[in-house]
Amino acid sequence: MQRGFSSVCRLLIEANADMNKRNKAGDTALLLAASKAHDTVCMLLLESGAAQLIRASTKQSPLHLAAEHGLAEVCKRMLEKGADVNGITTKLETPLWLAAQRGHLNVVRVLIDHKANVDIVGHNGRTALMMAAMLGYPAVVHTLLAAGADHTILDVDNHNALYIAHRARHTLVITALQQVSGAATESVAINETDTTQPEIQEQDQPIPSTSTPEPENILVDSVDEKPKQLVPAVEEEMAVPGVIETS
Repeated sequence: MQRGFSSVCRLLIEANADMNKRNKAGDTALLLAASKAHDTVCMLLLESGAAQLIRASTKQSPLHLAAEHGLAEVCKRMLEKGADVNGITTKLETPLWLAAQRGHLNVVRVLIDHKANVDIVGHNGRTALMMAAMLGYPAVVHTLLAAGADHTILDVDNHNALYIAHRARHTLVITALQQVSGAATESVAINETDTTQPEIQEQDQPIPSTSTPEPENILVDSVDEKPKQLVPAVEEEMAVPGVIETS
């Protein structure tokens, strides 16, 4: 099942193979197929009556894995067959949280259509909206906001979605969030003089930058030194009182 050989899977199913048997790691055929994004095999197993058993060690369901890998049609079928749309893993991840983190717009729409809770707080106190804002997915942000996502929720660092988008410099996301907030700034204001580095990376995902920051009026002698304010140069020649130059 892990390699995605749908014809072989079909033969095994027709031979009454146990579709719900777990391997030594505790995975079923459906869990393995979803974890490898084999949508055809997933659909075959679902239509053949495979149970949507969770992975005991992580509490991941087949829906979590399908959502993470962007399998929108598979997610829809799983939900139609009774998958828990708001199931939470041991890492506090919901299917919607994972789909938003990966920018899978179609999956986000499917989950919202099936009444996913858009404001469940996940890892580091962040919502699906915060993940989409942090990683720069404006279409996902718009979709979540349209579904009623709360843009004022604060994460463990006391940052909201707009703050996170500002720090990651995602212009389109910033615009979308400013429109719903009705102001250019949120309740958690950005400190323009703050020189600390934001903690905006999640699960080893690189954060794309949409612009180059403006240079500040500071001088740093080395990377280990604190920034220093520029000091106006002292003129080399200064007038001395009482001295008159002669030609």
